Amino acid sequence: MPEFVMLKKSYSKSLSRRFVLRLLLVLFLGQSIALGWSLYTNEQIQKNDIREKLTLTGKQLGALAVVSRGTFDFTYLGQLIDELIKDPDILRITYIDKGMTIVDRTEKKSKGEILKLEIPVVDGGETVGKMVFEYTDYRVVKNLVKQATTSALFMLLLFLALAWFVFYFFNRDIGSKVAAIGETIEQMTKGDLTSRTVEQTDDEFGAISGGLGFLISWLATTMERYKGISVNVAKATEVLNKTFKDLINGVNRQQLSTENAMVSVQNAIDSLENVIKATDNLLELSDESTQALSAILTTSQGIADKMERLSNNIHQSYDSVLAITRSSREVALSAGRANSSMGFADSAVSNISESVTSISGFVRETTEISKKTNAIIAERGIQSVQDAIESMLRIEQFVSALSATIENLGTRSKDIAKILDVIKEVTEQTKLLSLNAQILSGQAGEHGKPFAVVASEMKSLSDKTAISTKEIETIVSTIQGEINSAVKSTQDTTRMVSEGKSVAARASDALHSIQESSGRSAEMVVSLEKVASEQNHSLDQIVAAFGEIRNLISDVNHATREEEKGMNSLLDGFGAIKTAMDVTKSASEEQTRSIQLISENLSHANDRTRAISDAAREQREVSQELIKSMKRIIQIGAETVNGVRDVSVRIIAMGSEVESLKREINSFKTNTPE
Repeated sequence: MPEFVMLKKSYSKSLSRRFVLRLLLVLFLGQSIALGWSLYTNEQIQKNDIREKLTLTGKQLGALAVVSRGTFDFTYLGQLIDELIKDPDILRITYIDKGMTIVDRTEKKSKGEILKLEIPVVDGGETVGKMVFEYTDYRVVKNLVKQATTSALFMLLLFLALAWFVFYFFNRDIGSKVAAIGETIEQMTKGDLTSRTVEQTDDEFGAISGGLGFLISWLATTMERYKGISVNVAKATEVLNKTFKDLINGVNRQQLSTENAMVSVQNAIDSLENVIKATDNLLELSDESTQALSAILTTSQGIADKMERLSNNIHQSYDSVLAITRSSREVALSAGRANSSMGFADSAVSNISESVTSISGFVRETTEISKKTNAIIAERGIQSVQDAIESMLRIEQFVSALSATIENLGTRSKDIAKILDVIKEVTEQTKLLSLNAQILSGQAGEHGKPFAVVASEMKSLSDKTAISTKEIETIVSTIQGEINSAVKSTQDTTRMVSEGKSVAARASDALHSIQESSGRSAEMVVSLEKVASEQNHSLDQIVAAFGEIRNLISDVNHATREEEKGMNSLLDGFGAIKTAMDVTKSASEEQTRSIQLISENLSHANDRTRAISDAAREQREVSQELIKSMKRIIQIGAETVNGVRDVSVRIIAMGSEVESLKREINSFKTNTPE
């Protein structure tokens, strides 16, 4: 079994330690980025503070410069600039008025970059000068360097503390457990299946340790089972070797027995050859006997066939005579029944003749009634319908004229309504004029009293006109409603007249159809009358024919009785011939059956002999195939012996391999003693 050697991992190749280092690196990069962003933001804030401070100072100095410019006294401005120049950030302050320098103060030299800021001085909306500041950000940079140094030292200490804590807790909670599991796996790969991990916690490593312990236990159990299997396989190979040796000996004995059986089968084949020759001779003799019996049987069958035909002819003649006798009797009976039936038929024909005569009378009456009906329909019914249609047309014309008149009346009532609307408007205007007249009379005083009287009269007139207009409007509305009702009634009347006209037209068509049907009925009745007359004449001829038929039936009855007597005598003679013929036929048939039975028995014997011969030949072929099979069995036995010997050699080799496997399995250390 190949040994698995596990290399010890260095510090840089440990996956868990690489993860911790990457985590610390990410933490360090995050702290560095945060520190850089904080310093940059602080720098911008401080620089903006300086610029805002200088801007505010410049505006104040500009305002003071405007005042000083008005008095031409810049003493206070110079004193204020002297105080401001003491600021460590300001290097120089210059006031320039229209290109001429008024105040210029410089305090010290800068160690950093010199920046410049100009603030315009505005007097009455006009720029008259500017304040120029020269300043430095050295103090800001110095503070930032100090802050960066302090923050870097603090972050370094914090990073080292975090790194120590991470390594400590990682080694305590993860690293030691991973190392223990790795050591256990290394021992297991070396073949020691007794080692177990001692970490039994409720976290993931506890689950991994439990799973690893279960895997080691399962491997140990499997190895123990493999040890047992290897022992059993070794024993099985020994048993197989012994079994194959016994099998080779058994196959050799089987080959010897097969050779002896093959000799016995060859002797049986020789005996079958003799049986086949004897059965062939017996078949030749049987064929000659069969041919002789066939000739005798053919002759007997010919005689039997002729006797059969003769017997059949006699029987047919006897049956014919018997049938003729029966037919004669039936003819006599039929003639009697025909004679009786002719009497009934004669009376029935007489009744039919009387019925036809009555029908002829009915047909004549029906013809007269049809003619009268046709005349009534033609003279009265159709003329009445035509009168009704003409009346309907006149009513329709009258209703149409009435409807047009009513519609014109409705139009006139609408014109009256329009006139009433005009009267309403005139009344409203009159009221307005009356109101205006009253207002004017009131304004005129004593001179306006005549206007007041006129206004009062106009108001009373307009009120009366309004009342009359409302009454007329009510009357007109009533008239319009009645006109609408009349229009609707005339429309309904027009529709009913149209429907009545349609009904009258349909009635006229129906009467014409009835008239045509009545005419056809009259023609059919005339035809029926002719047919009835012809049928009555035919019935008279039928009655005469029935009389002649009764005479013929009487003659037939007499001839039939004479024929029946002759047929009875002939039937007695044919009975004796039939009896003798039946006896002869029975003897011939019995002889034929005996010959057929002998022939069939001989044929069965030949069939059995042929079956014996065929069975002997088949047995010979089977025996020959059996000899071939035995030879094949002997060959297969030899091949089997060779194959078994080959397998035995391979099993011996497999036994040595099993022993090697057993030694490899025993190299694994388990809890169970070997």
